[in-house]
Amino acid sequence: MIVTVAGLKGGSGKTTTSIVLAEAGSAPTRHGEALLIDTDPQASAWRWSELAREAGAPLSSLPYSLPSPDLARRLAGLNVDRYALVVIDTPPGNERIVRAAVGQAHVVVVPVR
Repeated sequence: MIVTVAGLKGGSGKTTTSIVLAEAGSAPTRHGEALLIDTDPQASAWRWSELAREAGAPLSSLPYSLPSPDLARRLAGLNVDRYALVVIDTPPGNERIVRAAVGQAHVVVVPVR
């Protein structure tokens, strides 16, 4: 299942929501069961995963940085079908990437404050 967390506004909680969903979908003893794709050029989710790893508490999900509107082709290359859950975190203000991520999703989550 591919879940895209989308919205064009910054600061709405997309990255936090994405990480929580990916972690909830990945059993701590089975690293990589969920794939967390960060499509934001600012790479906030990727950086969060790096900080967690450096602190000795790595994410259970497998993070991947992919800031590109060419998601259909790139996701096919990642063989996303092998993951029980794929969560795509989208950037604010980049309509091309958000549209591409929504187009790949089975479910779209739009966080609001």
